[in-house]
Amino acid sequence: MKLVGFVILTIFCVNITFCQIGEKDIEQAKKLEHQYAEIIDSTKVLTENASLVYSRDSLFRCIHLNGTGNKIFTVDIVYLDDFSGYAEFKKDLKEKVLFEMRGDGSGNAPFYMTIDKSTGEKKFTDKIKK
Repeated sequence: MKLVGFVILTIFCVNITFCQIGEKDIEQAKKLEHQYAEIIDSTKVLTENASLVYSRDSLFRCIHLNGTGNKIFTVDIVYLDDFSGYAEFKKDLKEKVLFEMRGDGSGNAPFYMTIDKSTGEKKFTDKIKK
């Protein structure tokens, strides 16, 4: 049963970046998949020459990981006025970055995502080791 739950969580999470984006705006959101939005709000310097970039344009706010080799990976893209869930930086690891995430709905438990700094590979879990 745990395996089935994990598979469902993984499928849900893989699509989370664009799942809250309306069909009419999906093409504009996809343009931000590997580039920052027009206005850079802030950056957070990480280890291994990586950084997080928080940016926005007239429609979306974005979080990107500028990984090793200056590769840009999407962490989260949401509408400017969408505060129904969150993606929160938790920890900078040597090869990965850990985020706590939660979808919309007050009853939804948070889950965790790591992004590899070199490849952008995302892995999801509902628990982390402390």
